[in-house]
Amino acid sequence: MRKIVFLLILTFITMEIFAADTTTVFVNKRKVAEVINKDNREQITLLLKKSVSQNYKSLAIQVKNNYTNRPVYKKELEITGDSTIIISETKNKPGCFTIGDPYIKKELTAGKTLKLYLLLNPANPMMMIPSRRIYIGDLVMK
Repeated sequence: MRKIVFLLILTFITMEIFAADTTTVFVNKRKVAEVINKDNREQITLLLKKSVSQNYKSLAIQVKNNYTNRPVYKKELEITGDSTIIISETKNKPGCFTIGDPYIKKELTAGKTLKLYLLLNPANPMMMIPSRRIYIGDLVMK
């Protein structure tokens, strides 16, 4: 009986872990921030340290959620600050977005908050799947 209860509890725990949305920020291919959102919070902050901006060459954001492995969606990352930038998903890396725009570094070093959204559009426009816009979090450098 104890084994069955233990297995049920273990199953529920693993389901909770896999149901969580994870957003990871990489600077120069090194992980600098990560947020796990398992209770659908409305305010999520990815905090980067100012020391990261000294040798900043590349920025990548990786999103893992229920939608990132579904090929029926074309995934894009929307970054909004003073203006809006939309970045397509990196080929052969589901949920990974490489950001090469110098505007992002300029906004972050100025101390502005950038809002991140995952845009999901049907891969085939003839499909009857609704488009989605999922809030990922706020990107801030302090």
